[in-house]
Amino acid sequence: MKLKAAYIVPHPPLAVPAVGRGQERVISATLTAYREVARRIVAHAPEVLVCISPHSAYYADWIYIATGDGATGDFRDFGVPGLRFALTYDRDLGNSIAAHAHESGIPAGPVEDSPRPLDHGLMVPLYFIEEARAEQDDRWRYEAVSIGGSALPREVLREFGRCVFRAIAAQDKSVVLVVSGDLSHRLLESGPYGFNPAGPRFDEQFASIIKSGDLQALTTIDPGLAEDAAECGLSGFIMLAGALDEAFQHAGQSFSSELLSCEGPFGVGYGVAAFEAGSPDKEADHDQH
Repeated sequence: MKLKAAYIVPHPPLAVPAVGRGQERVISATLTAYREVARRIVAHAPEVLVCISPHSAYYADWIYIATGDGATGDFRDFGVPGLRFALTYDRDLGNSIAAHAHESGIPAGPVEDSPRPLDHGLMVPLYFIEEARAEQDDRWRYEAVSIGGSALPREVLREFGRCVFRAIAAQDKSVVLVVSGDLSHRLLESGPYGFNPAGPRFDEQFASIIKSGDLQALTTIDPGLAEDAAECGLSGFIMLAGALDEAFQHAGQSFSSELLSCEGPFGVGYGVAAFEAGSPDKEADHDQH
């Protein structure tokens, strides 16, 4: 199976010790789960990481796919300019995803000739992946495809996720899908946007859906609730749901659904979830359907 696994991870810059300077210890459950995800990614040793981040780009009517040979970025906006990352892009897979999207009538692809710098929605996951790579297998090398979030209708986002899987299935490289997104930003009065009762409700629904394994329920979360909760990851989560649904429909490939952690002590919800490939058998029991 070319799609080895998929993961949902948050992107708080303070999770990186050089940025958090001790604050990261408050989210120890998130860090433990994050390092478990990174360990699994290195163990899968995919040839390509398909990464979705709402901070790469977020358009109302377009899905951004990075162009060019690659991009670099650093944490200078968070006081650590010396902490740098680089990605080499798999242009063939990126172009194939765009082509499948166009065939489905979905507006997606590059929006400029040169790639954008890496954003923290990509670099926070890369920090933990590179940490695990150094510890487990520093010979592993990978390329990436960078995709942004979008305010397109949810059915379009889910169909785009199906296009992502079809593009993956049409090529020969192994892939892991990484979706970077925070949950509600309104869990506490002391948080970045204050408190709103929708915040805890949104995070509770997210956790319940992941535990149930019925990821298609992500598309039924009340839009008003999501807006009031000030989430930033739902569009990417729905793309992931579409990709895994297409994996089952297209190849009989089931995926487990595991909530590794969910907390929000700073007023922003951080959820970590893992979806591991099971046996490719349409008659088999499966958590993702």
